[in-house]
Amino acid sequence: MNRPTLPQDQATHLEADAALEQLLRQDAAQWRDAYIDNDGFSDRVMARIDALPAPQTGLSIRQRLTIIGAAVLGGVLLATFAGNGADLLIDAVMDLATETVTSTVLGLVALLASA
Repeated sequence: MNRPTLPQDQATHLEADAALEQLLRQDAAQWRDAYIDNDGFSDRVMARIDALPAPQTGLSIRQRLTIIGAAVLGGVLLATFAGNGADLLIDAVMDLATETVTSTVLGLVALLASA
């Protein structure tokens, strides 16, 4: 079975990465037990983290439904006025105001139901 060969530049990068990794591991082993005094900085940070309020869980279901409802209403209004449905809306509202069910009212209901 033939093994795929790497392009020369990629092989060179892999060799350089391996050499750097080895140097870093040697350096880390040398200094692993050395303590770096930070004058209590880590303890102060951890104390503040423990004192932080609990993370918020997100939006409540009521807030989510309000946002979705507003987006749907905005979409319907945009589609109505941008798609020359304004005349249909005005005619249908006028027909409803006179308590008359016409094809315009039915068209508005269909338009709103499709949104």
